[in-house]
Formats: sequence, C-alpha cells, structure tokens
Amino acid sequence: MFQNKEYNQAKNPQYKPAIKQYFEKGSRTDNPVIIQLKPKNKIG
Repeated sequence: MFQNKEYNQAKNPQYKPAIKQYFEKGSRTDNPVIIQLKPKNKIG
C-alpha cells in the first residue's frame, strides 16, 4: 500500500479519511486488511 501511495503521489490522489490516517500513523511493516461487507438480501 505504501509503495502504491508513493508511486501515485504525482497524480495527487484523494484518499478517504481512514486511509489518510493509516498512512500518517502506519508503516510499511503493518499489515492492514481492509474489507467491505455487503449483506445478502435474502438469508435462508
């Protein structure tokens, strides 16, 4: 993630606040898992 951030820095990307905070406080050795869950319409 950090490598992609540095690579795309010239393109001036807009990151969501959670990602910005991670880049400010995280490091290359951190291993984040970012997922987005979508509930099913019908269960069962």
